[in-house]
Amino acid sequence: MNRTPIESIKITKDRSLFTQKMVDIGEKVAPYQVVKSLEQAVKSAEQLGYPVHV
Repeated sequence: MNRTPIESIKITKDRSLFTQKMVDIGEKVAPYQVVKSLEQAVKSAEQLGYPVHV
């Protein structure tokens, strides 16, 4: 039987919610951007700096 609260499951599946919860409790969070094209990925990598994780 799974005893994980449904709210916790929802938070871990939503990147933005998860990131905000980590920030709220003082955890360090790597900067990130969600992209949908190669062009966006290149621009994001230039903004965030290298190396990047795809």
